[in-house]
Amino acid sequence: MVNPDALPYPDSMKKLVELMESDSKLGAIQGKFRTDKGKIDTGRFIEDDGGVIRLHSAGIDPNKESLVSYVSGAMMMLRAEFPRRRGFIFYDLPFLHFDASALGLELYHNGYKVKYFPYETGYHKGKATTENKDSEYYIHISIFMFMLVTNSKFKRFLDDLTLSKPPIILNFISLFFSLTILATFMNSSQCLGSTYFPIPTTRSSLSLAT
Repeated sequence: MVNPDALPYPDSMKKLVELMESDSKLGAIQGKFRTDKGKIDTGRFIEDDGGVIRLHSAGIDPNKESLVSYVSGAMMMLRAEFPRRRGFIFYDLPFLHFDASALGLELYHNGYKVKYFPYETGYHKGKATTENKDSEYYIHISIFMFMLVTNSKFKRFLDDLTLSKPPIILNFISLFFSLTILATFMNSSQCLGSTYFPIPTTRSSLSLAT
């Protein structure tokens, strides 16, 4: 799987296929790839507050293979038997950048592993379809929705609705909170004379997928 703004190296698919076939329990894998800012992108961990942190930012050596919560949807390899069995790859969830997060958790739940390998596989521009401030805005909404679905005390009431296709209730909730936050954003921008209303984030302990 490759994003429109990603460019894999010619030999990367062969290498990832070899790694995938070496362990039948691997559900999804990714290698290391470069960004337009000259940085590297690796596997990710999901934090307790729903945020995301990259493997190398967590003090883990990016030159060593590691289990991760999920791999980047920008350039990843997914074991075909999993989506074939259920008929689709991603749930139709109203998340920006969080569909791969949900997929990683699903793979672990179904007995697979998700792993990062330290082989450079290509280049990814990143945020090519959304402006930075718009991307950050939708990411905060997505974090809230992701936590609601995966970690809320009301999760048991949402399961039948959120894991159906399409998840109508989630789209309604997403629209409601999107409009609420947008209204807050517009009012704050007018009062403060700014064009961007930052939403504070917090960092908590890592939830390592093992």
